[in-house]
Amino acid sequence: MGGWGQAWNSPDSSRAPCDFFFFFFLIFRAASVAYGSSWVRGRIGLQLPAYITATAVWDPSSICDLHHSLQQRRILNHQVIAHSQYLKSKRISIFLSMPDEIETEEIIRDIFQQGKTCFIPRYQFQSNHMDMVKLASPEEISSLPKTSWNIHQPGENEIREEALSTGGLDLIFMPGLGFDNCGNRLGRGKGYYDTYLKRCLQSQDVKPYTLALAFKEQICLQVPMDEHDMKVDEVLYEDSPAS
Repeated sequence: MGGWGQAWNSPDSSRAPCDFFFFFFLIFRAASVAYGSSWVRGRIGLQLPAYITATAVWDPSSICDLHHSLQQRRILNHQVIAHSQYLKSKRISIFLSMPDEIETEEIIRDIFQQGKTCFIPRYQFQSNHMDMVKLASPEEISSLPKTSWNIHQPGENEIREEALSTGGLDLIFMPGLGFDNCGNRLGRGKGYYDTYLKRCLQSQDVKPYTLALAFKEQICLQVPMDEHDMKVDEVLYEDSPAS
């Protein structure tokens, strides 16, 4: 059996049930964002294993919250700030984190302290189009309007410098729900980052380095991919090798 079935035949069999249940949790989370939690309860909930259904139906983030320790966040922030790709990059895009993602506030502050240029996502929710627009300061974030995902971002009609129009990007920090050590990534189903990375390849002579930020519990044996998905160059998490 290929794909996720390989987890059950893996030499690391003690980890297999965790990966299996986490895979179903990732499906639940992605569908919750795309269609709303009530749709997921009606269409998916009864098909999930009992453990996932009992936990996730009440609070889709509760499983992930069990693993979101401050220690992991601090370790990852230190890894990023010392990372060779981060140190040499001048133009950086970084996501504004959701509650179930690695918090990026400290990294954003360091970007400005180091005199680098910071860009953040501006999503168009009626499509899969996303721009990376310039952020003036870390303090500006709290004044930006919130989207339906409860993420701050500049308004669609606000004129801002877009990264690909003014020199491109050196480094892109990537969010996601799940990752494997081959660079495969499970996003939230809209394809924003996959589409944007393809635009980068068309606009820049040198591809930006892509660095995913993850909790170690988000690292899976294998993430399913299709022809439209773009791999990340590196997944950074608590136990990942130093770069």
